[in-house]
Amino acid sequence: MLEIAPRRAELERLGFTIVRDLPDEVVGVRMRFHWDLTMRLFTVCRLRKVARLERDGLEREQDSIEAIAKKTDTSVLPRGFQFGWQLIDIWLADSASEEVLAFAGDKIGKGFGLSWHPAVVTADGATFASPIWGAAMWPKNKHVIERVGTLEGPDEAPLAGLGLALTVLVFWPALAGVVLMLCGLPLIAFPLGYLLEKDRSPPQLDG
Repeated sequence: MLEIAPRRAELERLGFTIVRDLPDEVVGVRMRFHWDLTMRLFTVCRLRKVARLERDGLEREQDSIEAIAKKTDTSVLPRGFQFGWQLIDIWLADSASEEVLAFAGDKIGKGFGLSWHPAVVTADGATFASPIWGAAMWPKNKHVIERVGTLEGPDEAPLAGLGLALTVLVFWPALAGVVLMLCGLPLIAFPLGYLLEKDRSPPQLDG
């Protein structure tokens, strides 16, 4: 049975704070720093129970969940700078049209510093897309979808392999370069300048 109560409990177990709690709709939010991504992610997971899910108007759901994120995001960090929104919509549908399943299996909503992941869960299983956009964060989002939508999958989120690789190969070397420029170069420049200027005599003037 696609009951909403055990999934609400799973949201709380995963560290989400419930900000809307209705018989057929639950919204949870979570602010968390992920060291393997070197990013702070604000995740909104909206869970809804419906009898029949149709295709019409599903694109507008991204706008409505973004509105929820704007109201509940307490961070002062700007999106896109080591901080982003991950918006997850899960429908528990007794039945869903083929157009809906095709939409969920292909659609990823995009925006600056955010991604939207619609997922449809029926008695036959969960349907959602594996994105290229936001691929580094995808293991974290997939874990939420599987645990909340199907109550299956590992208890804890896996490491984000691509994100970890980018962190080690790109972010930390770049950060070290910035620190060296700001702090290290003055320390190097002083003795280097001294050695280069040592024993240099000024030129003689004519006459």
